[in-house]
Amino acid sequence: MKGSVFMIQAYSQNLAVVQGSTVPFSNTALKTGCVVTQSLDKGTFYLNRPGIYMVQFNGYGSSTAAGSVGAQLAVDGQNSPMALSQATATAGSVVPIEFSTLVTVGAVCRCTGGKKLTVNYAGTDGTLTLANIIITKLR
Repeated sequence: MKGSVFMIQAYSQNLAVVQGSTVPFSNTALKTGCVVTQSLDKGTFYLNRPGIYMVQFNGYGSSTAAGSVGAQLAVDGQNSPMALSQATATAGSVVPIEFSTLVTVGAVCRCTGGKKLTVNYAGTDGTLTLANIIITKLR
């Protein structure tokens, strides 16, 4: 529908995470339409229509040992170099992480669907106190 805003906001709290694990977003705060959908395991988002999408992620986390807390967006299984956030952390200290990027979806085939997005943990084993994502179709 012309002029409509299609988006989803989802989040999780107090997640135990390890390097390379997919971050699940268990709670849906807002969802309009079916242009952006989420897998049953809550770890994958699907961009189901051609266009340009804004992906915004923010979170807070801590590591169990001195190291880093981080997150990276993967598009169709490939890490997006423009959507990576890492922060140095001492054991137990809570640090913020965030990124935003644009993702373009070309023609969509019914048999393969659109783009698949995941957020993967990119830090020392620890806890994400909050992981929040907003995906908005811009045009």
